Amino acid sequence: MEHRYAVNQATGEFVYGGVAPYDCATGLSPGQIRVVLDRQPDKRTERYTAGTPASPFRAATTQELADYDAAIETAEHGAAFDSIRILKALALVVADIANKTPAQMKALVIAKYKTLG
Repeated sequence: MEHRYAVNQATGEFVYGGVAPYDCATGLSPGQIRVVLDRQPDKRTERYTAGTPASPFRAATTQELADYDAAIETAEHGAAFDSIRILKALALVVADIANKTPAQMKALVIAKYKTLG
């Protein structure tokens, strides 16, 4: 089965993709390349390397794993904040009172949320 993915050329990170007939070619950003693979990559633990077609993957480094996990956690916290409308409304009211921008208030709420464990 053919899998088509957009890959960040600089890092080898799999950005997005899927099983054919899906094709990521139309949405490529500068610095991304389209690769065709015979299996789905593990976006967390594998990176693309322009090696042989039989071995197109390399293991992600410890730093790449940490960066990936941190990005996922940040996205999840942002989504959780945005999905709870009453929390978002309350944060916007407090932002007005505290003379903060909505982005600053969101960052403060998420930072406090992270301390809750």
